[in-house]
Amino acid sequence: MLCDYCAERGIGNNRCGNLIVATSPSQFEQLQSIIIRAAANGVRDLRLLTRAKAQGMEPQLECVAAIHSPSTGIVDRHALTLSLQGDIENAGRCIVLNPAIDQLIRVQSAIEVLAIDGTRLAANSVINGAGLNAPLVASRLIYPVPEAAGLGVHLTIDLGGQARFGPDVEWVNSPDDLAVEVACSDAFYAEVRKRWLGA
Repeated sequence: MLCDYCAERGIGNNRCGNLIVATSPSQFEQLQSIIIRAAANGVRDLRLLTRAKAQGMEPQLECVAAIHSPSTGIVDRHALTLSLQGDIENAGRCIVLNPAIDQLIRVQSAIEVLAIDGTRLAANSVINGAGLNAPLVASRLIYPVPEAAGLGVHLTIDLGGQARFGPDVEWVNSPDDLAVEVACSDAFYAEVRKRWLGA
């Protein structure tokens, strides 16, 4: 559906596929559970690959096994976001940027959003797009505990064909602590080397 949407609106995208790799035998079971969860969510094109087959697709890759997802792709995030904003506004909805949220209150079937500056909004649904501050905003709601802190260090290709590694996860003491720790670069590099021989 997203590919069709992008084609209709001229948004750059590339269905390049991706590999999810296990770098140790202990991770093999996780690959199998990913395939099962994907199938339960309607994704039925994942294939389990041996080390040799994965390296046949990507010779610099280091792994014990991998999953190939041929339908995964990349998209011009900026163009997609602007297009979605236009769709939302054309449908009579609004996007509120950078609000300092004080409270989210459930009122019958609606949600009342109270901003620190006194602004009040009523909505049927609210999308928490606060990025790094999303957990702080979500602390006013109840969410299940996540199963893992993140996806781990991974390699992506942008629409210009450039490879990028990251992100990783580092726990911090406050939402304002966004400085990159140079001391963590060795651990980041080690994670990359687990999967990529050319690094």
